[in-house]
Amino acid sequence: IVTLIQLQLQISEKKEESASYDKEIVAWTRRKEVAEEKKNNIVYYLEQKAREQGLSKPGESIYVETPGD
Repeated sequence: IVTLIQLQLQISEKKEESASYDKEIVAWTRRKEVAEEKKNNIVYYLEQKAREQGLSKPGESIYVETPGD
């Protein structure tokens, strides 16, 4: 009986530990998502600034409209 109680306590502790790890995983996953969003925003921002300066990606053509008569 004593061994059974000890094992049940160990199982409870491991379940709590597992739940704690699950919460950490969720938190780290969210942090990763936020970091990815920031990275994408920075890449987009830099791309827009480069285009404002007339730069393009390799293999990309830039067409400029000129007023016609």
